[in-house]
Order: sequence, then C-alpha cells, then structure tokens
Amino acid sequence: MSDKYKFQDLLGYPYSQHLPAHSKINPFLICSSRMGCDLCSGDFEIVREKDYPYFTLHILFEGCSFFHIDGHDYLLKKGDAFLIAAGEEHCYRNVQNSSLGLMWIELSGNGCRELLNSLRLNNIRTIDGLYTQKITAQLLKILSYVKYNSNPDPYELSSMQYALIMYLLKTASELPSKDISPVITAAMDFIQQNFTQNIQVSGLAKALHVSNTYLTASFRRYLGTSPYQYISMKRLEYACFLLETTELSCQIIAEKAGFYDSAHFHRCFTKAFRISPSRYQKGDR
Repeated sequence: MSDKYKFQDLLGYPYSQHLPAHSKINPFLICSSRMGCDLCSGDFEIVREKDYPYFTLHILFEGCSFFHIDGHDYLLKKGDAFLIAAGEEHCYRNVQNSSLGLMWIELSGNGCRELLNSLRLNNIRTIDGLYTQKITAQLLKILSYVKYNSNPDPYELSSMQYALIMYLLKTASELPSKDISPVITAAMDFIQQNFTQNIQVSGLAKALHVSNTYLTASFRRYLGTSPYQYISMKRLEYACFLLETTELSCQIIAEKAGFYDSAHFHRCFTKAFRISPSRYQKGDR
C-alpha cells in the first residue's frame, strides 16, 4: 500500500482513546498521550502556551504550513517535519486558501526526555522533506498499529516509539537520501543561492537542462509544491528574518528579498501570514 493510501486510511481516527494509561505502565517506557492524522480543508490554526507538556512531532503530507516557535517563523511544505518540545509556546496554521494534511504524535515520560534534549539544544525545529522518509514510515506504522489494536501492548508500542526517536536523531545528523532526484537537489541549491534575484521558472529549467514541464512535475512529486511557490516561500522566509532583525522599510525589504515591488510583497506576505509586513515588524504576531 502506498503512503498516499495509508494516510487516507488513517484520517480522523481518535487514537488517544486506545493508548495505554500512563499510570499503569513502567515510567521508563516511552509513552504517547495522543496521536492522529487529519486533513483540514478550511482555515486551520493551533496556538498553545508554555504549559504544553509534550514533545510533539508533526509531519505534513499535504499542503503548506506556517510555524512559529521560539521567536522564529518557518514555512513548511509537503514532507517536512516540525518539532515542539515540552514547555514551548507555539503556533502553526495552514497557508490561506490551501488544505493542510498533518499527522502527529505527542510523546511524554522520562524515557524520551533525555533522548530528545539534543534536538532542542541543537535548535533543530524542522526537518526538510528530503530527509523524512524513514520517520514518516515509522509514524505511519505506529498509527496503524494503534488503530488496528484496541488494546495496544505498552512495551511493543514503546519499542516502536523508541525506533521513531532513533530515526529522528539519526536523520537530524545525516545528508539527504541519495535516491532524491539530482534535478531537485540542484534546483533547491540554485534557488537558495539566487532567490533574491529575478528567477524565472523557465530560466531555472534552462540552467538545469530540463523542460519546464519536467521541472514542475519533479517539484510536485518530491516537494508537493511548484517551483514558483517554493521560490516565493524562500523569499518570505528571508523577509521574515529582515523584518525581525532590522528596521529597514518594507519597500527596501521587498527589494532585498526579491519581490517585484512593495505591493507584490505586501500581497504575498499578507496571504501567507494573515498579517501585514508592517504589523509583523512591530511584533503584532
């Protein structure tokens, strides 16, 4: 069964009702409080304060997401993972007018706290979709196990969750998988170096010696978005950085980030973040 159909099979299931009660199991086991898989077609937003008690892993299987944590903003695409540690206030939501597919697991207990500290200490908040194949497969395995076992064995579930954490730790220190299309790797590198310039998708395709159609199809397959949208996301990420760390005018930031003009920048930023660049710069977020 392909991952696409696995996601569909797991949508909307109330996994928290099937998890072993924490009070009845060994405190050294890795526990999960809630987990799930859902597809939100309308506007979606989650906001949590510092009393949030879990380490949570999220993986996007459809759409794009805005993620705010520890004073930083991230724009995420299909396949990306993002991580939240206990005691961290955070917010995440879909990009306006787009559906958002998420699967997640909330981990707790002494068994995982020390293992996951290294991710937080190294400021690893997100993992690019190029790296997340094994993590995604393991979380799908966990969700399937819980769905089809009305009384999950806490030791077996703990071993599966331990494996998930090991994949997280290993993946965080590795290079992308070698089976990723070299065209995508080259395109992402080119965009990273040149997104502040006037990049045209046709010019990018020409530089990579492929057709526009092939490049767009490859982006859809591996990243879940178009080349144009990916370039826009990189510009918005840089604009957020400039708004947070400088007092430059929005017009200058628009130029530095590679937008056509300040009006174009304002439209793109407001659509993505539901707030104007000027209000964002003042801290109204």
